[in-house]
Amino acid sequence: MLSKIYLVVAVSFFQFCTSPVVKSDKNNNKQSNIPTDTLASFTWTDPACEYTGNYNPQIHSRDLIQNTYKLWSFYAGSSLENGRSVYEPADIAKLNLKALTEEYTEKKAQLEKLTIINTPFWNTLKKQVLQELEDEYELDKIEMQAFDDPAVLLNNRFSKSCERFVTALNATDTSILLTSWKSFCEELKAKNGSPETFMAKFYEKYNSPQKLVYAKIDLLTFGWGNCANESTFHVTSDGKAAEAFEKLFWNVKQECEDP
Repeated sequence: MLSKIYLVVAVSFFQFCTSPVVKSDKNNNKQSNIPTDTLASFTWTDPACEYTGNYNPQIHSRDLIQNTYKLWSFYAGSSLENGRSVYEPADIAKLNLKALTEEYTEKKAQLEKLTIINTPFWNTLKKQVLQELEDEYELDKIEMQAFDDPAVLLNNRFSKSCERFVTALNATDTSILLTSWKSFCEELKAKNGSPETFMAKFYEKYNSPQKLVYAKIDLLTFGWGNCANESTFHVTSDGKAAEAFEKLFWNVKQECEDP
């Protein structure tokens, strides 16, 4: 299932703890000889832990630390809350392209003007986050428009790689749409942990008076949407951002509760 595909994420690059409460210190700037009483502190959190690091304000201001953390947090979470999330016929009426565009425009402007720590790593990450946001908006916009006019799927950069779904959704013969839908669900059934339950739900929708709408939803949301998403840019979650951020501090203390 497409959970936004980008769907709302746990922060994978933080290190979770196994004991009820853990406190640890990490000395990240061993070569520095700055007296500890000249350092400032900064605190951040993830779902399981709270982190406090000491940094030299003569090297990086608190605003730079805060802004760099904002960039990291943006990259670690979901991007567009007004994106495509259609699973039932009633969800189609909730789609709001204007709200999506306004959210995208606002977040893009915030990212572009965000003054971060000026290093190759963080500057590259900022460009990557902006590219991911751009691609996500493009994908969401096309999919939203396709619920009203599937012809928008015909001429865009995703058309060729997702041709099977584009063809089915633009077929004038509804039997082609339904046949493609059933075939696609048979494919999903083979990957599902409970294939019998999955197909029972499919036939419930297939025998519904709204079966054509359900066909469009499944082929757009889980078919074309997943297919097109493979051609969009995604920032790699490899833990390097966590390492780079912690290196900004003299030391880092973490307090974690047992998940």
